[in-house]
Amino acid sequence: DGIATTTLTVKEKTTESTTEANTEATTEAAQKTVEKKTDKNAATGDDINFWIALMALSMSGITAVLVSEKKKRNK
Repeated sequence: DGIATTTLTVKEKTTESTTEANTEATTEAAQKTVEKKTDKNAATGDDINFWIALMALSMSGITAVLVSEKKKRNK
């Protein structure tokens, strides 16, 4: 509904900044491997098998009830 504006400045790539960036990236990667993972990701879609099994069980129960009702009516 609104307007967003921004200004970007692109600087020329130099070998010095690339070397510093690589060194920083290597240092950060080494620190991350030492640290324990403490963040817990959301479990999205991990319990889909439960819902499929529940749906199948419900459908079989409905089918059993409908078949037994039909047998009772035919007698």
